[in-house]
Amino acid sequence: MKIEVNCVSHVGIIKSFQGVNNGPLSEDGNVDLSKYYQEAGFRYIRLHDFFTLAGAVDIHRVFPNFDADPLVAENYNFTETDKNIQAIISIGAEIIYRLGYSWEDNPVHNVPPKDNLKWATICIQIIKHYNDGWANGHNYDIEYWEIWNEPDITQFWTGTAEEYCQLYDITAKEIKSYNPNLKVGGPALAWNITFLDQFLKYCKTNNVPIDFISWHAYSKEPYDIYFRAEKVHECMKNNGFSSIESLLTEWNFQPGENYEIEFKSSKVAAFIASTMIYLQDNPPDIATFYRGDTWPWGGLFDKNGVPHKAYYVFMAFKMLIETPNRLLCTGSNSKGFAVIAGISPNNETVTILISNFGFEFNGYNLRISDLPFEEGRFRLELYAIDSEEDFDLIKSDVYDTAKLEIEQTMKRYAVHLVRLIRE
Repeated sequence: MKIEVNCVSHVGIIKSFQGVNNGPLSEDGNVDLSKYYQEAGFRYIRLHDFFTLAGAVDIHRVFPNFDADPLVAENYNFTETDKNIQAIISIGAEIIYRLGYSWEDNPVHNVPPKDNLKWATICIQIIKHYNDGWANGHNYDIEYWEIWNEPDITQFWTGTAEEYCQLYDITAKEIKSYNPNLKVGGPALAWNITFLDQFLKYCKTNNVPIDFISWHAYSKEPYDIYFRAEKVHECMKNNGFSSIESLLTEWNFQPGENYEIEFKSSKVAAFIASTMIYLQDNPPDIATFYRGDTWPWGGLFDKNGVPHKAYYVFMAFKMLIETPNRLLCTGSNSKGFAVIAGISPNNETVTILISNFGFEFNGYNLRISDLPFEEGRFRLELYAIDSEEDFDLIKSDVYDTAKLEIEQTMKRYAVHLVRLIRE
C-alpha cells in the first residue's frame, strides 16, 4: 500500500466524532469510567439503553404513573437519571437526551402514547428539571432533545409512520414553544429511508420544527456506514432539509454470535477507525458510538472497567484532531484501508492515522512531503493497535529532513498512528 501526504496542501478541518452512548457510570454502578472518558475527550454523550440502571432516563422510569398529574413534582423520580447526568456534566461533555424508551426483550413501551399532549408535557417537565431547576433540579443547559428511538421498527414502535409524525409534531412544537433555543429532532432512524422520507415530508407540509435528523447504522463493513450517510443526506436534501444537522446517534460493528469476543478485538478497532475516517467526507456532524460503557454488546470496556482495543481508537482519534487542519492524503480505498492526516495550526505537529480493516499485505510505504520542520529536527512516533498492541509506542526515531519515506509492516486488522513532532 502506498500512502502520500503533502504538508502544505490543506483540504479542510478534521471532524471530531468523539461521542458515545451512555455516560461513565457502568450499568451495575460498580465502575466509574470518568477518567477514561476524559482522556478520550468524549464531547457528546447520548442517553439511551440504561438496562440495569432501571430508574434512569426513560419516560416510564422518570414518570412511573402515566395517569398521574405531570405538573406535580412528586410524581417524578429523577434520582438515577440525576446521578448519571451529573457524572457526564462533571467530565465536561454535552448531552443528547433521548426522550422515549430503551430496548426491551419483551417490549411493552413500543406503542403510541395514549395521550400525545400529555406525553409532550412530561417531556417539558423533564427539560425544566435539567435546564431550569424545576423539582429541585439543575441548570445544565442541555441543548439536544431527540424524540423517540427507531420508530421505523416494531421493536420500538407498533404504530404507523403517521402516528409517529403526529407525536413528534406535538412534542417538538411544545418544546420550541417552551424554549425556542433548544434543538429538537429525530427520528433516530433504524434503517428505513422510506420512513425518513415520509417523516420529512410531514414536517415540511405541517411546518413542524426540526433542528437535526438522527439516524443509526450497523454493519460488518466500514464503508457501508459512509454509504448510509450518503443515503440519509440525499433524503434530507430532496426534502429541503440539507442545511440542518445530521446526527448519527448509534453506530457500531455488526457482530456474529461471538459478539463479546469480537467487540474486544482489533477487528472492531480497525472497523471503528476506518469508519471515522470515511465519514470525514460526508455528514454526519455529530456521531455517538454505541456504546461507551461496560455493556457486553458494543461497550468499550469489560465489566471491570478494562478498556477494549476499540477504546484506544478514540484515544488515537483524539490525538489526530489535536492537529485539526486536514492535509491532502492519498492511499485510502473503499474496501477498509483508510488514511487521514492533519497538521497543527502552529505547524509543530503532523499526525497520520492509518487503518487496515482486513487487508493481507506486507505493509505500507508512507511518503510525507513539504515537511514544516526545515530548520530543525523532528521526532517520529508510531503507535499501534492490533492483536498484540494496545495503542503502544512501537517506533521512535529522530530525523532532520524536508521529506520522509518509511516502510512499515501492518497486521490484517490494525490501526497505526504516526506523529511527527518538532524537537
